[in-house]
Amino acid sequence: METIRTTLSGIIHRDRPSPWLIPLHVLSLCYAGIISIRNILYDCGLLTQKRAKTSVISIGNITVGGTGKTPAVITLAGLLQHEGYRPAVVSRGYGGKSSNAINVVADGDKILMKPDAAGDEPVLIAKSLPTMPVITGKDRYAAAAYACRNFDIDIIILDDAFQHRALSRDVDILLLDAQRPFGNGWLIPCGALREPSGSVIRADIIVMTGNEVKNVSSLADMIEKRFPGKPVFSGYRRARDIVAGRSGEILPSSFVAGKKVFAFSGIARPDSFLATITSLGGIMAGTLIFPDHHAYERDDLARIAGDAAAKGAEIILTTEKDSMKLFDFADFLRDIFVLRITMDVTQPGRFRELILAKLGKRAGM
Repeated sequence: METIRTTLSGIIHRDRPSPWLIPLHVLSLCYAGIISIRNILYDCGLLTQKRAKTSVISIGNITVGGTGKTPAVITLAGLLQHEGYRPAVVSRGYGGKSSNAINVVADGDKILMKPDAAGDEPVLIAKSLPTMPVITGKDRYAAAAYACRNFDIDIIILDDAFQHRALSRDVDILLLDAQRPFGNGWLIPCGALREPSGSVIRADIIVMTGNEVKNVSSLADMIEKRFPGKPVFSGYRRARDIVAGRSGEILPSSFVAGKKVFAFSGIARPDSFLATITSLGGIMAGTLIFPDHHAYERDDLARIAGDAAAKGAEIILTTEKDSMKLFDFADFLRDIFVLRITMDVTQPGRFRELILAKLGKRAGM
């Protein structure tokens, strides 16, 4: 299965689709047609949206892979809490093995599910937002309705829901990768696009995400010209700190400076993770990259430890998302370090005002 996923990932992230993959080209065109018709039906009102009893903010993207949705959700939740809102996060729970229609990952008091059952990202969100309910379910409206009935909340943050149009939202925040905002221009399976790039027009707010300030800003200007009138911000992922697995001590991100680092990850954009280590002054002794959402096994951990020792690494470093999958391997987890990241949005005052203005309209309905 992982071999298939790795092969497909290589295809969709090509700069240009290979002419030898004609069947996939045909599938991409068929998929584009289906998605376009579906969007037209929603735009015309022939497919109806259900409305939750609270305000709803969606954070999503238009391509497959990492654009920083999880740190964006955490940043937005913190902003809303600061403004006095009582949010809950509703996610599909991708990668979780639970067969329940609705899962309470966290109740605002404690985390109730492990990553293998709930999905690594919902558990990461719950860990980062310990006072906030986190709910997962394929039917986002049903999950939102459950959250409204069972928790004292007044707003819902939908994680990864730009394409989930069945649930109405008051604010649609779209994240675009500053390096490849529309991938190679093709829809899956020949490219990374989930829907045609023109769908950006549905977004209320666009956030260009990346690590390089210069690149993000220049792409933001391009998007503003293509979609005039759409507010465009830049979101910069940066290292927040490093957690020592053995002691749980919170270390400054500068801890890796000058050290030989062996890095491993199973995320959509490992290049961003590796670039962050280098920017912090870490000396890359070696790397081991697994497919996105990889489920680690004992053999993987033995390989990581063996490779790190062979490369003379001083520390083994992984992402916070990957660390969620290591809950059942406490002996390994205590011997490694975890890099935690956060996201800063340019013009935070304007960003906040736009969101609050949209929510104010809902409150006045």
